[in-house]
Parts: sequence; structure tokens; C-alpha cells
Amino acid sequence: MPCDKLRANGLADGRVIAILLRRLATALPTLFAVILLSFLLMRAAPGSPFDSERPLDAATRAAMDKAYGLDRPLIVQLGRYLGHVLQGDFGPSLVYKDFTVSGLVAQGLPVSLTLGGLALVFAAVLGIAGGIIGALRPGGWLDRWIAIKSAVAVALPSFVTGPLLVLIFGLWLSWLPVSGLDSAASWILPVIALGTPAAGAVARLTRAGLAEAMAQDHVRTARARGFSPLTVLLRHALPPALIPVVSYLGPAAAGLLTGAVVIETVFGLPGLGRYFVQGALNRDYPLVLGVVILYAGLILFFNLIADLLYGLLDPRVRG
Repeated sequence: MPCDKLRANGLADGRVIAILLRRLATALPTLFAVILLSFLLMRAAPGSPFDSERPLDAATRAAMDKAYGLDRPLIVQLGRYLGHVLQGDFGPSLVYKDFTVSGLVAQGLPVSLTLGGLALVFAAVLGIAGGIIGALRPGGWLDRWIAIKSAVAVALPSFVTGPLLVLIFGLWLSWLPVSGLDSAASWILPVIALGTPAAGAVARLTRAGLAEAMAQDHVRTARARGFSPLTVLLRHALPPALIPVVSYLGPAAAGLLTGAVVIETVFGLPGLGRYFVQGALNRDYPLVLGVVILYAGLILFFNLIADLLYGLLDPRVRG
């Protein structure tokens, strides 16, 4: 028996390593492609970070371009930027004077990660609970009601849900704050707005997974042995039904993080979204590129974690 356990652990470790290597083989070229395309698109956009209401004279403009290396050929600028990124240096911000991109990211990233993490927990708890409640009475009115609400939640994007929540709970009812982070209550509306579409998707996946799992032989055997319907559902049907949910939560985590850009702008939160929007409006090349690279890296990381969990939960997965 100990040998069998060691062999099983060795196979599991080998499967994890194989999945990790396969994903890294695609993740690194993908990240490089994102950096390259973002760099070229930012340089191709009209305008300059030094444009303002009072245009600079030619000499001052040339001096500014030289100071930030913008007077060099594009291929030279790209090579220098990639070299600095490999050293963890995203350069200075062109708009936020006396700030580096790394410093601005360090200020805004905790807010964005907190918002995305809370929204993910909200979506997972509400969605799984909704799917379980619907599966307890399949075909009943509550099951149909949850299915309709889930479809509406998925269809409504966060940039629609956010202003609607502000209007109802902030302006009309004056129950919750709608801007800034003055208290713990300031997180409620942004988390609900960001997590509601994902909660609807999780509820639908959970309900569909439970419907399939309840027809499996081991579930029918548990019923025949006299277990209660709730025990059969939670202990025997729910674990395999959650495999699609786990597979979805990886991309969903990445989607919530990137979707936080809009929500942070709507609710005035001091996260990365504010810097990204301001950087894009002001052609702050290093700031926009730094945020894009960070988001791309986190998206690839979350997808990698989801693939690893999926491979561990379902032995049939090989990458």
C-alpha cells in the first residue's frame, strides 16, 4: 500500500509538471506578443504625452523627446524597453512627475487585487449556492427563477450594473457610499457590480454540472443506499459537478481583474484602473505598457492555476 501511494503521488506530480511545462511553453510567447503589440499600438496612436493646451516650442519638445529616448528609432526604443522590463524596470511615468511606473503600480495593485478577489469570492459563493438550490427542486419554480436571474446577470455587463447600483442604492436610497474607500461599506457596490455577471455564469455551470452528475451510477447507488437527497447532492454529486466551475474560475478571475478597470473608474477607487485610463488619455506610454504587462501576466497566471487544478481534479486531463 505505501508503494501504491508513492506511485500515485509520483504520477500526480508528473502530471502537474507536464501541465506546467506545456502552459509555460505557450504563456511566455503570448506575453512577449502582448508586450510587442502594446508597444507598437501605443507608438502608433496619435498625439504625444507632451501635448497640452499650450503647445511646446520645437526646442523644448526635442529636448523632452531626447530625455525620454523618444527621438530614437522605434526598434531601438523597443529593444531598450524589453531590456529594462527583463530587469523589472518599467521606466518613469511621463505624466505623473517624480513617479515611476513600478511605484504607481505598487499603489494601485492592492486595491485592484482586493476588489477582484472579493468579487471572485462573491461570484463563487452566490453562484454555487444558486446552482445547488435550483438542483434541489429541478424543474420547480425556484429552479426556473434562478435560471432566469442567472441569464440576466450574465447578459448585463458590469458597466451597466455599476451605474444602476449607484443610482438605486447610492442616490435614491442613500444606503451605501458610491465613491472612494472611506469605509468597509465602500466595497459593497463595486464588488456586487463586478461579481454579478460571473455569479450568474457560475450558477448556470453548477446547475448544469449537478444535472449531469445526478444521473451518474455512483449517485444512483447512494440514493439506493438510503442517503438523504441533500447528502447525495452535496457529498456525491457536487464534487464532480464543480470541475467545470473550477475550469471557469481561472479565466473568470482574470476577467474580474481586467473588468475592475471600468468599475474602479465608475466608483472612483484608487486602483490600477484609474492610472490605466489616465495613462491612455495622456499617452503615458510606460504607464499604459506597465499596466498591460501586469494584467497580461496575471491573466496567464490565473489560467495556469486553473489548468493545474483542473488536471488534479480530473485525471483524464493531460494538458
